[in-house]
Amino acid sequence: MEDNSEELADALNTAGLWVKDRDGNLGNRYYSMIEARCPGAKIGKDVLAKHWFVDEPGPWSTPLAAAEDATRKELGIQPDEQ
Repeated sequence: MEDNSEELADALNTAGLWVKDRDGNLGNRYYSMIEARCPGAKIGKDVLAKHWFVDEPGPWSTPLAAAEDATRKELGIQPDEQ
């Protein structure tokens, strides 16, 4: 993916959200990648303004979430209650 693309910023942010609680050092690496490669993308700007990952959908994570929802529906798995 190209630097400063919304897809790259979204993918790195999503990966950071997945690992940040289990491995803070790996989360920091994803944050550093966003700093270096995506400071001009909207999600990149939001991450840098917050100084950590943001919980917002983007062009990479939205189709991923839709595919996950479709698979859960197909398998009859109920969504987790929050």
